Amino acid sequence: MILFTYDFPHKKTLDFIFYCSHYGYNIEAVIAAPKVKLTIPNQKYKAGVNLNVGVIPTPEICKVLDIPYLIAPHNSQACLDILKKMKPELGLIAGARILSGKVIDCFSKGIINFHPGPIPEARGLDTAQWIIYDDLPLAVTSHLIDTRVDGGWIIKKLKMKKDPNDSLQDVGVRLYLGQLEIFKETIEKVFSGAPLTRVPSNAKASYKYFPPQFEEVMMGRLNDIH
Repeated sequence: MILFTYDFPHKKTLDFIFYCSHYGYNIEAVIAAPKVKLTIPNQKYKAGVNLNVGVIPTPEICKVLDIPYLIAPHNSQACLDILKKMKPELGLIAGARILSGKVIDCFSKGIINFHPGPIPEARGLDTAQWIIYDDLPLAVTSHLIDTRVDGGWIIKKLKMKKDPNDSLQDVGVRLYLGQLEIFKETIEKVFSGAPLTRVPSNAKASYKYFPPQFEEVMMGRLNDIH
């Protein structure tokens, strides 16, 4: 198994390495993409919590567990050369941008992504905010990716009840933990060869960053749940 991530301390990566170790899944290599600067709207209300503070750097974990830690942009020729040499079965995304078809085709079973939202209803970015704003189900989805944003083949979807006591950050954390809850079942299902449902080509368009001008309406709708 190849783990895709970012080249900086990253909580989701740490969790995925631990879960793989705990359940007996061998990570053949970690491929970490260099950090890039993103243009993100200045949002007043954030669903995310900074979980990367105090996280053990990934190279240190990999050294202890004897996992090769390789730095390369995920869609680069350097990454393709690594993958073609390793001929991996399965990929796992802890952190990545949209991967190219050439990268995906290097994996005989595909590449798994865990998405903090229901697919296809809430593909894309800032799903916690969009779920509240558009009154969508609170859910997480694992899927084998294709070259679309949160497209591909659905492996597992976990729906959760909306809690009247949840803050926006509570929703964000629950969506994160939900991904870990379906981790083992997702990988088992892929290795079993069970049939999967493809995300339709005419599925609802993926979300972009949540616009700051929608935030007060979104928070009002969150309060209505209360």
